[in-house]
Amino acid sequence: MTGIFCPRCKGDMTKRHSARGPFWGCKAFPTCRGTLNVTADGGSDGTTAGIDPTEFPLDAKPVDPATVPARIIALDDEQLLVAAWRSGEAVAAAAAGSGKSTVLVERTADLVREGELPENVLTLTFNRDAAQSLREKLAKRLGSDVAARCRAATYHAFCLALLKRWYPTDARLGRIVGASDEAPSKLTLFGQALRETNAPGDADAYAEIDERLREAGIDLDAPDAVEQVEKSRWGGEAAARIVTVSRRYSVLKHERECCDFSDMLCVVAKIFAKDPKRILRYAHVQVDEAQDTNVVQQQIAMALGGCATSLIWVGDLRQSIYGWRGAEPTLLTDRVAAGAQLLPIRTNYRSTVAIVEAGNAIARGHDWHLGGDCRARPDAPDGERPVVRSGGAADAAAWISADLADDSDGQGPSSFALLARTNSILVDAECALVARGLPVRVLGSRGGVWETQVGRLVRAYLHAADNEASPDFVRIGNRPLRYAKSDALKRAAGNTDITVVEALRSTGDRGCIRLAGDLEDLEDMSYEGRCDQVCKWLVRDVADRAAGLKQEPDEDRIETIRALCEAAVQAGSITAIEEQVSRIKKTKDDQPAVTLSTGHRAKGLEWAVVYVLGTDAALFPHMKATDVEEERRLFYVATTRAACSLTYLVSAGEGMSPFIDEMGDAVKVVIEAGDLEEERDERDEA
Repeated sequence: MTGIFCPRCKGDMTKRHSARGPFWGCKAFPTCRGTLNVTADGGSDGTTAGIDPTEFPLDAKPVDPATVPARIIALDDEQLLVAAWRSGEAVAAAAAGSGKSTVLVERTADLVREGELPENVLTLTFNRDAAQSLREKLAKRLGSDVAARCRAATYHAFCLALLKRWYPTDARLGRIVGASDEAPSKLTLFGQALRETNAPGDADAYAEIDERLREAGIDLDAPDAVEQVEKSRWGGEAAARIVTVSRRYSVLKHERECCDFSDMLCVVAKIFAKDPKRILRYAHVQVDEAQDTNVVQQQIAMALGGCATSLIWVGDLRQSIYGWRGAEPTLLTDRVAAGAQLLPIRTNYRSTVAIVEAGNAIARGHDWHLGGDCRARPDAPDGERPVVRSGGAADAAAWISADLADDSDGQGPSSFALLARTNSILVDAECALVARGLPVRVLGSRGGVWETQVGRLVRAYLHAADNEASPDFVRIGNRPLRYAKSDALKRAAGNTDITVVEALRSTGDRGCIRLAGDLEDLEDMSYEGRCDQVCKWLVRDVADRAAGLKQEPDEDRIETIRALCEAAVQAGSITAIEEQVSRIKKTKDDQPAVTLSTGHRAKGLEWAVVYVLGTDAALFPHMKATDVEEERRLFYVATTRAACSLTYLVSAGEGMSPFIDEMGDAVKVVIEAGDLEEERDERDEA
């Protein structure tokens, strides 16, 4: 007997060793996980050590420094300062193209070489792709065995693993809404919550707002929840309704014994705040893409970092473009103001001197230009200034086609990207590229614009008009709202012995009968008339659902619907549309293709040649935007994706974006905005 007793089960304890030094651990581990600190005299002062033996294996040993490969990639002086940071809090303000991932990997390798246990270095990432990419880079740098011991995970994955260790028998952790076949979908639960509370609106919209509010740190069960929601950017006049529906959704989750992704973050953040003894003790915490973290993620990172030897936030405030979904753009400046050391990484290893200067011209003079002007690498070519031209997707497709035909510089389709502020512009871009026989890849949609949520709705309607129940048939039943029951829609979709209209009527459901009548009307129309009517229904659906939340309709979604329906008319038939989808789906990830993307999805990527479409005064900043500075940062992100060549295209008859005007001599305006319409007419005549 040691005379040291477990604070949890009162059983005997034994001295053990972890990455953070010796501690008293319960002999009943893993049944009991009690721990106590070891005092200088070998006893215990009764305080919990805060060490989870599962997180820090008892037999973990440092890596032999001789087995860690020497650094292959030379770091510049600013990168070295970040890699060498060992104690306290720091903000690494990493410019676009500055190699921040390389710095994170090299810092981790240096720590391991110095004797730190790999398990003691935690890197939190913004999304799964970033986490996977970091793990792969660590495996190449340190070897797969050592890399497997390093902690690199998204916030959600980290919190889920932690909750499973704390509550191994909780069935809800194996039934995750939206990720588990055993759990209902979030839309199903919110749809039920809407019906039970008699609330108007769209289940999609309520689900999104619920997630934003909770991850912004708003407790929807609190007595003052309505007041908190009213003050947020998502609630407004519908705050009371939102709180009522969200609370009912929470009850339904409990009844179905499931949880969602926001639960993972919020529960861990609350536990850390209420019981600091349960915070895992990592030696070093690294936060990647820190400018994109929301309030609850920040709380988790701050709690972990407060117990660590070092906490380093790595990000670029110039690329903070997710305020609309809860990211706090002031995080990095707030941390510097609180005493964190600012470590700028300003060298851009991606772009020409001219493109780097264009980025500086956009950001210079703004509070979020953290770290000051960026610079091109010493051997970077000067390059041509970004060019401002009149034109659109068809013009860009023609220029790309000509460049590929010339092939003098050896660039393939993957060297080119067309970026846009809105999804509706990408519809025209895909059609223009496909018309020229160019391979296309749309980021975020394997089958291109027709495989997006809106594209699938349009296709489902056109299939139904031809008496075909497509895989998305059930989704059009209540777009616009017809009060059709989902189980009745599913029965009708599965009844292939009779026509779609007959199957809908046979259900006896009033909503399905309304849909049958609408489809009969479609059957009597020309193909062009069908496309026009589908457009009207889906636009009305967007407006009705926004009205339910007392919000303005999503103009980008409406414009995307209109663009897709116009594209459907141009295609001539649903068969032609399906052939286009099939061709794009056949383009594998490793096959060369021209990339189409919104500015948001393009963050973190790069291409040799970039065309930014729709750089008009009404789109940059967007006419409906409430945060002009975030719009300017989005313009910066689009600009800094280019490595060699950058062209801004302004629609004929529209004025240039004020962001371009502010860039001064950093851009070359080929034609003045006032002459765009005349120039377009001359080109059309030619």
